[in-house]
Amino acid sequence: MRSSTKIGRAAIAVVVAAVVAAAVGCHRGGGDEPVVAPRLVLAYVPCTVNRDYLAPYNPAVAFTPALRAFAAESVVFERHVTETGMSGPAYASIFSGTQADTHGVYRHPGRLADDLTLIAEHYRAAGYDTFYWNGHPAAGSRLNYAQGVPAGNVVGKELLAADERFGRILERLRDDPGYRAFVLVNTTVSHGPYRTGYLGRFLEHHREAARGLLPSEISRYSAAYSRNHFGLSWSFPTFAGRLAGGPGETRKLAAVVELLYRSGIREMDARFGAIVDRIGEVGLLDDSLIVFTADHGELLYREHAPFKWNHMMLLAADVLTVPLLVRSPALEAGSYSSVTRSIDLLPTMLTLSGLEAGQTSWSGTDLAPALLGRTPAPRLLGLSHSAVLSRAVVGNMNEPAKAEEWTLLRARYPADEPRYIAVAIRDGDMVYRLERVAAAAEESTDGERSAPGDWRVRAFDLAVDAGEASDVYDADRGDHREMAGRLARYKQRLEARFAEADAAPGRHLLPAREQQMLRELGYIR
Repeated sequence: MRSSTKIGRAAIAVVVAAVVAAAVGCHRGGGDEPVVAPRLVLAYVPCTVNRDYLAPYNPAVAFTPALRAFAAESVVFERHVTETGMSGPAYASIFSGTQADTHGVYRHPGRLADDLTLIAEHYRAAGYDTFYWNGHPAAGSRLNYAQGVPAGNVVGKELLAADERFGRILERLRDDPGYRAFVLVNTTVSHGPYRTGYLGRFLEHHREAARGLLPSEISRYSAAYSRNHFGLSWSFPTFAGRLAGGPGETRKLAAVVELLYRSGIREMDARFGAIVDRIGEVGLLDDSLIVFTADHGELLYREHAPFKWNHMMLLAADVLTVPLLVRSPALEAGSYSSVTRSIDLLPTMLTLSGLEAGQTSWSGTDLAPALLGRTPAPRLLGLSHSAVLSRAVVGNMNEPAKAEEWTLLRARYPADEPRYIAVAIRDGDMVYRLERVAAAAEESTDGERSAPGDWRVRAFDLAVDAGEASDVYDADRGDHREMAGRLARYKQRLEARFAEADAAPGRHLLPAREQQMLRELGYIR
């Protein structure tokens, strides 16, 4: 963990302190009045959240009532894009406001460099007491993700509403008008392999979700998924054929696994809602900036997708388009429809906290002026990429006894090398991807066939094709060619930085510790 006397720290503290002292009014929804610094800032960043399973983004969802209520008092971001589908680089992006070619984490577990300035450091420099409830080991203090949080304020588990220490923070905020706290939280409640322990409570309240499934089928396929989740994710045709035995049975298997995922999302919603309720009980909601987002999403079952029930190494919209809800005393509830990125969150939160630090250690754009009605929403391109495989995953997928479980992943990403990085750009509802062909032969929209190992640009219009089934890339269109060029340059930039970043001192855990962490997260066995 870094010292509080790093380069630029004193300058940051002077500027933000002056801004806090000058904040004398708050104009909700616009105007030029300075933003009042909220006394509590809570950033709740769970892992593996497909936003289509949240009520704010899907009105048909009945099992996330807390997020539905929270969204009614928040700004709901409709096109928010994360850096990648692997937690380590994704959390690094959120915490630092930079991408892998700057923060240096291309895979996880990987250690963040000391010379980055993370979001907690900005708040600590501004006089906030900083805390981190760290429920995700790939973003832990051992890997330097807790910079800016005193060692005694890092809790190695997720935050629950009943936590006594959290209660003491809230009580001090209630009783001491001069006290401010920044609380960072992450959790892996809905991370795969999806747990069976939440399913009973879910079905008690939402039995209609299991319509068409017999209890015996739910039990059978839950157990089959738990035993075979590697093979079902990375070698689906082989393992589904063994476990399901026909299209109708495959649909039942997919429906049961979806129930497991839904039950995890419901549990996460309840935990988040209880935290918000506790803040409200002490009368602090209107003096708090609360942000809900996710490191990445999740792809469940989709027929044409290469992998199922996963996120690692995927560039599907289900993985890259993540929830972002911001409840701020400075903002009216509503929606924000332009593309935003995980790198934009840090500067936006600082400005919504009245902390306009006089430097930019981040790469993202401050969205607060647009949110406050002071400027038009900027047109941003969401750049995302696949991660580089962890060495432990490569070792696991090449073990003869386990190789059959990893067939499709190995075909697309055969080694832990940067040349296999795939990249994507989100522009409005258009998504462009540069990906390596893995199938025996794949036909493009213009009839050309690509051999395994070739790279192809694809394009999808999410406004009419949310499932990304129809490639509409047209090399004769100037805008498509422009995006193809941007993809190639982005990939080159990531590859060029990789060797130096990955070789940085202390970047990697010892092999045994890396394997333990990835095994606990369900990435290897």
